[in-house]
Amino acid sequence: MMGSVKSGMSEANRIPIRSEISCEGIDRILSTISHLLDSVPPEYLPGLQEIVLCDSYVHPQENLYVNSSVSNGNLPAPPPYWGLYYRRNARLEPSIHIFVGTILRWFPAPMCRFRICREAIFGHVLFHEIGHHIHRDIHGGGGDPEKAADQWQRQLNKGFMLANHPWLWRILRLSWVQNWAKRWRERYGKQDGNAGTCDDRALSQAMGSASGGKCSGIDLFEQGELEEAYLLLENAVGREQPPGLATLYFACLKAVKTLDRTTVDKVITQVHGNVEEDLCEQCWGATLFDLGYHEEGIQHLRLAVQLKPGRNRNRLVLADRLRRRGNDEALKWYESVLTSELGEGKWSAYRGLAHWYLDSDPKLSVEYTTRAIELNPYNADLHYLAACGLIECDRRLDAIDQFQAAVDLGYDVTEAAFGGIAECYRDLGQREKAVKYAKLARKANPQSDYVRRLCAELGCTDV
Repeated sequence: MMGSVKSGMSEANRIPIRSEISCEGIDRILSTISHLLDSVPPEYLPGLQEIVLCDSYVHPQENLYVNSSVSNGNLPAPPPYWGLYYRRNARLEPSIHIFVGTILRWFPAPMCRFRICREAIFGHVLFHEIGHHIHRDIHGGGGDPEKAADQWQRQLNKGFMLANHPWLWRILRLSWVQNWAKRWRERYGKQDGNAGTCDDRALSQAMGSASGGKCSGIDLFEQGELEEAYLLLENAVGREQPPGLATLYFACLKAVKTLDRTTVDKVITQVHGNVEEDLCEQCWGATLFDLGYHEEGIQHLRLAVQLKPGRNRNRLVLADRLRRRGNDEALKWYESVLTSELGEGKWSAYRGLAHWYLDSDPKLSVEYTTRAIELNPYNADLHYLAACGLIECDRRLDAIDQFQAAVDLGYDVTEAAFGGIAECYRDLGQREKAVKYAKLARKANPQSDYVRRLCAELGCTDV
């Protein structure tokens, strides 16, 4: 596959893309990599020297992170890597190598002739390695690098899909599509107990669900996307032996859905010894709090922090519940996350502070939300929160942009975002536009009392 060197450059981010191989379709692959790279916000790429397209991984290297078909440090020989990230050292600037030859040996050539297939396959690799760059060089590392890279991979893929294939993104989010993908992976993907195979992870990425070795529902739960996590966890529980995180997380979701604490109370004893004790206390406490057992829930959450104070998520979950009770102790825990050496969860801390100051100091709230969006730009809830703060600051045109961004990113309560836009136009004296968005809100949820009141106020009660 070796041949003449070809090169290109990302138009938006101006990062060189160099090909060291010559094979059928390499020009299409170069173009696809450039297109994918252009979708990445520039603030995530400082210091990245180049993208190199190679045949295959040959020799073990130092100072790299890899995206491979099998994640198992005890293997006697290197697995077939799809890509790797060379982190900064005394001799080298950060770079990403993508092993096109290896990838093409996994997928039939006709498949890679379709642009959307190339985007799914090469986006899976590129965004994962960029995730390592963000985690290591932009945010300073800390925590599990593979998990951090997978989380960034999912966010970058979501942003790319929404910008280029919004119709497909909405289809892939449908529960029956995700269930089909799950059954496909169960039937054809190799289950090694550690990580999915290459085709397993690539399909997972293409379906818009979290990639990585664990049940993707676990990652979705930990990222707060609970509706999507529920179905995946429900399917995983029966196969998880012994009962572990998937069983625990599903029990928490089911307890809240059925308003019955006995579900999670029983599972805590089943997973004891298989799940870290602080995670058990954290999940137990958060679930009890959400079911209305506030004091008991807070006690469990405090115990989780005592058991493992270095885990940012323990502090964040405690802070969020304290905030919801109006307890200013929450501010201390949010600040402790922000001053932590770990990058994990800092956007959540900024979000919590933005919620706290939304009524008392909306300008400061917007400031914190802006910082959160810089760290997590594809989170629809953050854009909705920013819009609420901007309204309080009398910046309605900016608020309209943020409400629209929330809708574009798949905000769950669509009618609230459309209603917010309608109210902004109403306050700006643009009644025609206000009516238009009020009708969109009604179309999204005709049963909403809020939407009915808004439509009645604007006089658009016609069906």
